[in-house]
Amino acid sequence: KQNKTTKSNIEKSLKMKAAYITERPTVGTLTDKLHIDAAKLPTPTAGDLKPDEILVEVKAFSINVDDIHVAEGSFLGGLPGMQRKKLKEQSPLAIGNDFAGTITAVGDKVDTNRYKVGQRVCGHNKTQAVFGEMGTWSEYTITKAINIVAIPNEVSFQEAAALVLPLYVIDGLLEVVRKKKLINCHSKTACKVVGIGTRGGIGSVLI
Repeated sequence: KQNKTTKSNIEKSLKMKAAYITERPTVGTLTDKLHIDAAKLPTPTAGDLKPDEILVEVKAFSINVDDIHVAEGSFLGGLPGMQRKKLKEQSPLAIGNDFAGTITAVGDKVDTNRYKVGQRVCGHNKTQAVFGEMGTWSEYTITKAINIVAIPNEVSFQEAAALVLPLYVIDGLLEVVRKKKLINCHSKTACKVVGIGTRGGIGSVLI
């Protein structure tokens, strides 16, 4: 029992390198408030997981404008109810939503036929750290099976991380189109659509 307690205490004392904030920056000042070090955030372990959660060692992450807006409290123009909770004094919050990496542990209720330790996956955390979940600009992050997919062997970690947000947004847009029947296409008829402003990440992947 003493050995288990000692191991637990050692694990809790280990810190991971991360990009994090300890106070909400005003718009345009994130770089002034951003910390990048291994001094504050504890390294998550298998013991920290809820039954439906997955621990991932982050190999690559993307930097999106929404990540900055979330940190500033200006996500979706500052829409009430969509901002992250106010930080407690000196409480560090890792930023970031998207990631690609390797599974290092899974919760008791995770389907191990689908997701195994050592598997390469990409995805996002629960709600982009809006409500205080662990971010992804860090060496490790915690996510759920519903938020990740396996990375094909021919796709690198960097490529997978860059594709997460565009594909997530595109899937949501196409779902709206399907449900609302915004485009009247028949299976035997080719449809022509116009894409406006498709030079960015989301638009280029959509094409």
